Amino acid sequence: MDIISTILSLLGTGRDHAKRVNDRRAEVARLNAEAAAEVGRALDILNAARVRLFRRCAEVYPASSEMLETCKTALDLPLKDMTAFWDMTQQLSGVIANGGWRADWETALQRAYEMKGTSTRFVPFISDIVGRLEAAIDADEKLLGRPE
Repeated sequence: MDIISTILSLLGTGRDHAKRVNDRRAEVARLNAEAAAEVGRALDILNAARVRLFRRCAEVYPASSEMLETCKTALDLPLKDMTAFWDMTQQLSGVIANGGWRADWETALQRAYEMKGTSTRFVPFISDIVGRLEAAIDADEKLLGRPE
């Protein structure tokens, strides 16, 4: 009876391990999808604002390209960071798809929590940058006496 109970307990342990691995993998996939959605939303906001801000700069400062360059620089840096972050989420998606039960899901889960925390800051950050640039353009437009 000892051999049979040992084998049965090992089978039960293996099943518990597989359940734990599947739970971790599902949690990593969920967090990664949420992070990718947040950074995608921030990229959409940024791309829409770029067009609007560049057009306004051309209207308000027709003879000067200094403000246009300032806007371009202020928007290119977060664009580069968010694009790199998007690539990280895609890389983690590949790990999730190809990872088996031997993968280190605890480390992947920790990384996914960090990525989710970082991604939630992108939208307010981009909205703040866009708001500040729009406020600067509005102030200059009023100062220069151009109609809105």
